[in-house]
Amino acid sequence: MKRPDTFVCLDDRNKSGLCKDFNVSRNISYAKYWDSIIARIMEASWWNAGRPAPGTEREGEVWVARAAFLDSIYYEDKAAP
Repeated sequence: MKRPDTFVCLDDRNKSGLCKDFNVSRNISYAKYWDSIIARIMEASWWNAGRPAPGTEREGEVWVARAAFLDSIYYEDKAAP
């Protein structure tokens, strides 16, 4: 079954940036994760923008995964110098 779940990984590799930009404590509990991160994503204009027009398959794929795309923006490669 497919559902329109919203999920952004919150771990050591993206927590610093996400918490800074969402203005939440780095000590955020997973109990507060939904209200502090996900609910705020769902209020954003880019989240509420309509799905791209038919014929733009790639844009539609990105639109469907737009919350998970945040991880790629905030991901920090800890192995990099």
